[in-house]
Amino acid sequence: MADGQAASGTYTFAETGNAPVVIHLTHEVSDGTAVTSRTIDYQVEGDAFTAPAPVAQTVTWKTTTDLVTGHVVATPQGSFGTVTSPYVPATTADGAQTSWRPDIATVAGMTLTPLTGLPTSPENVTVTYQPYAQVDTGDPTTQTKTQVGVPLHAVQTTVQYVDDVTGDQVGSATVHVGEPGQTFDWAATVPANYRLADNQAASGTYVFAETDNAPVVIHLTHQVVDGQTETTRTITYQVDGDAFTAPAPVTQTVTWKTTTDLVTGHVVATPQGSFASVTSPYVPVTTADGAQTSWRPDIATVAGMTLTPLTKLPASPENVTVTYQPYAQVDTDDPITKSIARVGEPVYAAKYMVNFVTTTGKVVGTLNRVGDPGDRFTVSAPAGYHFVYGDAGLITLPESNAAAINVLVTTDTTHNGGTTPTPTHRLPATGGNPMMTTPQRTAPTSGAPTNAARTTTVTGAMRTLPTTGHAAAHRLPGTGARTLPQTGEQQNAWTVAGLGLLTMALGLFGWKRRRHDAR
Repeated sequence: MADGQAASGTYTFAETGNAPVVIHLTHEVSDGTAVTSRTIDYQVEGDAFTAPAPVAQTVTWKTTTDLVTGHVVATPQGSFGTVTSPYVPATTADGAQTSWRPDIATVAGMTLTPLTGLPTSPENVTVTYQPYAQVDTGDPTTQTKTQVGVPLHAVQTTVQYVDDVTGDQVGSATVHVGEPGQTFDWAATVPANYRLADNQAASGTYVFAETDNAPVVIHLTHQVVDGQTETTRTITYQVDGDAFTAPAPVTQTVTWKTTTDLVTGHVVATPQGSFASVTSPYVPVTTADGAQTSWRPDIATVAGMTLTPLTKLPASPENVTVTYQPYAQVDTDDPITKSIARVGEPVYAAKYMVNFVTTTGKVVGTLNRVGDPGDRFTVSAPAGYHFVYGDAGLITLPESNAAAINVLVTTDTTHNGGTTPTPTHRLPATGGNPMMTTPQRTAPTSGAPTNAARTTTVTGAMRTLPTTGHAAAHRLPGTGARTLPQTGEQQNAWTVAGLGLLTMALGLFGWKRRRHDAR
């Protein structure tokens, strides 16, 4: 009967709605116990010795059984504990001492929980002892130990190599297996193109621990080889039309120090210098067919090259060719004005025009000149004229060629029915070369006005330089020089001074002679 249920009673029928008499029942439950067990058996491979005794484990369960449904609830009163396989001593036979290891070092425990049914025993466990290692007892000195079986629960570690440059492992790790307390010696075998990293030991001894046996990590770094290489640049000179022998070529060499990573092949090259700039050599004028020709290089200065470190082997830069080309010609058959004509495109220079102008402003002669600002050269007065100022024949080219350079001249005087040219104060030229450079004379502080005061600039259209019949024959490459050959500048300065004094003496003599004739 259910709790609170009456075992008997009286029922009175009503007119209607007669409810049933409900008698509440519950199931009878029977309490009981059950037992489960686990047996651990030990055996020896080859029956080399007597195996340890088996271990039997039991667990009691409390049960409740519903007698109506037969439903059972079982509650364990414990669990199966872990069991460490017993140690067995080494055995000696046939001159060898053999150690043994169980295939299951520890039989795991089992934690039990309540069940809805009668419990059953777990499977029994069999542990087999197998040979692990042998010591040769016939060798008392070294007691050589040989592994004769796979350790079944022994500890292990690895020996591995790591590239400290990249952080990557190099090659495969080597596995070493042993038992706690056992040692093994290791020695680094360095792969090709590597070396041991700084402070890395080359060998050592490892002791196995019970757990957490860290690997032996051998740190490597890359071998780096120092070396050197060279790069060159050759500057070759050639002459337009092969008019003369070109200057000798210039070969520049730069040495680089290199470091090469033998693992990656990566190269770092550091220059030990740079390619310097090279000024193209001056070449003298040439004379042929009544014309004296000056030459200019198409590259006045070959630019230098500043070199910086590279992450590869350096390559030589491109070579340079400098060509000398004709620049200007002087007609040596014209001894009066030594007219100059441009026969090639000026590489740097500009065209200038020199006007010979009388004191009345009349232009009585014109001379064209190609050159650079600062170039100096001498000119002669037109026939029948002389310079108003004795040193006006020395011309220095100004910065701008927009206006003509005007030089004052006057007519020669007439005496006794004939023309007596007053000595013209022409600066001497060497070798008939009006482009000769003469040192600039210092302007006097008093007396005659300075060159700047004596020269009047008159704006005028620039005239085209005349060409000569020798243009095709005298093609040249450029030179670094801006004038035709220079000879004895200091000597010319003294010559100018001497001629000036001579002119003054002749003038004084002539004046006294005229006074005497008049009397």
